[in-house]
Amino acid sequence: NNWHYRNKMEFTFRPDGAIGLHVKGSYKEIIELEECHIATKLMIDVTKLVGEWVKEVGLPGYNKETKEGLFRNVIVRHSEATGEVMLALFATERPKEAYQTELLVERMNERFPEVKSLLWLVNRDIGDRTQAEETIVLSGRDFIYDELGGFRFRLWFDTFFQPNPRQAEVLVDLALQMAEPKQDERMVDLFCGVGTFSLPFAKHVKELYGVEIVETSIESAKRNAKDNGITNAKFFAQDARLGLRDVV
Repeated sequence: NNWHYRNKMEFTFRPDGAIGLHVKGSYKEIIELEECHIATKLMIDVTKLVGEWVKEVGLPGYNKETKEGLFRNVIVRHSEATGEVMLALFATERPKEAYQTELLVERMNERFPEVKSLLWLVNRDIGDRTQAEETIVLSGRDFIYDELGGFRFRLWFDTFFQPNPRQAEVLVDLALQMAEPKQDERMVDLFCGVGTFSLPFAKHVKELYGVEIVETSIESAKRNAKDNGITNAKFFAQDARLGLRDVV
């Protein structure tokens, strides 16, 4: 499916509070969001609601040249399998009463009950990356559930997960066919993420070791293995080079 297939999008705020996508080749020019042909309609509608709220309460977007302003980015995830949505709002400071976040929560819960995770993430770093030094849960939980290939996964805002879920299932099936895993073998999954490939392979081998440098992904992989009844997989939060040395 060439259209509306993505399960994750990142958007950026302009200094005037408008939200959208970067012009190709420009780090500061933003096209305001009207429609998007690769994201789901629900993802776009949820993001637009945030943009409407920001403009209504008169809050500024972040200016990359002056390093001033409040809102920087939005990450939105949508699992078509479970229907759950996460929306993560990146700002340069903690929420204050004057920001009227309760208005955003009220409208989001009323219009989009699919949003099971509404987050406010503090990012004061001058680098233009969607990272957070503090996470505040405005509504719901700090993760959402997704499913792929019959397995259930927990996803956080910084969790890597295949952005095209239908093709991801094809990738897993092809990997299993090509690898021909056997019950007496040990397997190492480098850059394992949350266990997208690890869990299906663990059912076909004696032992599986997953290595990934992102600690939140490893914690998620451990929970995912437990949630799916996988007992022969171990996961390590290490650089892939060092982790490979430890498990081989």
